[in-house]
Amino acid sequence: PALVTVGYMGSGMTHLESDSIALKKLVVETNVVMLAIEVQLREQYMNINKDKPIELVYEFALPANAVFTKLSAVTPNGNLHSLLKEKPAAQPADPLVVTTTSDSAVASTERTSSFTINLGILKPQETAEVTIVYATEGQFVGDDSVKLHLPFLCASTSASAQAPCSSSSSVTTTKLRPVCLTDLHVHVTMPCKISAITSATHVITAERSDKTATVALADPSSMLYSSPDGFAMLVKLANPYEPSVFIQDNGKTKAAMLTFCPNLDVDVKIEFFFLVDVSKSMRGAKITATKETLKLFLRSLPDGSWFNLVTFGGTYKKLYEATSVEYTDKTLREGIEAVKK
Repeated sequence: PALVTVGYMGSGMTHLESDSIALKKLVVETNVVMLAIEVQLREQYMNINKDKPIELVYEFALPANAVFTKLSAVTPNGNLHSLLKEKPAAQPADPLVVTTTSDSAVASTERTSSFTINLGILKPQETAEVTIVYATEGQFVGDDSVKLHLPFLCASTSASAQAPCSSSSSVTTTKLRPVCLTDLHVHVTMPCKISAITSATHVITAERSDKTATVALADPSSMLYSSPDGFAMLVKLANPYEPSVFIQDNGKTKAAMLTFCPNLDVDVKIEFFFLVDVSKSMRGAKITATKETLKLFLRSLPDGSWFNLVTFGGTYKKLYEATSVEYTDKTLREGIEAVKK
């Protein structure tokens, strides 16, 4: 049988033409919760030869800033499912641990960002389906938008065909057929009202409610003819600085994601408190070094800030009893004199 390598190389999807193998279906399901993104890729390949079996090898490399979470494959030879183990339980040389019902479906990797799956022999007209799930993060851009970027929808690469039982070492370049069926959906959940959803790379449709939206491609086949930047989407928020919390419960464990996005343009009072230990344990060189450090801090405070000095030992004493004071030339001198005492 011939050996055909298909699937993901680098950060891109292979969609080329071949007389041996066809990518029949690509489905992309993406869940976005504020800046947390989960991407599921499901691909189906078919041996379109009339009489020649094919050994199928699938290669995948994660995009930048992504973490692999799940892998599975369904083939006529058996099923494969990933089993992730945190170190040190997992061996350093085997960061991806898998269990499979068939020896013909084997996954291997030298690093956690890429791996290869041997899906075994596909007889003519047989299909194999691979599902990859990974997590990544969105990017907060401008003053009010979250950017989603999926780089894999446009990149292309070559595949190789070879007779593994042959003594010849020659490898011929082949092409995969275009995808027959494509689909992409992005499910968006935000902590505040969604003002708009746009894409600079594709024509999209969006069904929106107050804080959620479902986005799809107006023309699913455009996944095959996208720009070199892949698929990108901007979600504009009405109140992006509103604190939020999302809770996930899988029935066994719960996790909470807190989001704080301060508006740094808001005029706020910056207040400094200096707490100084003046007990007997600070006598000698310790208190001398502390005083010199305090003088440096006081001279370095930003304009418009407020400050106070509190000493403690057997009791405590404030430099300014009622409240902190604004940092001015006068209060700076008062603070320096207090430190010298």
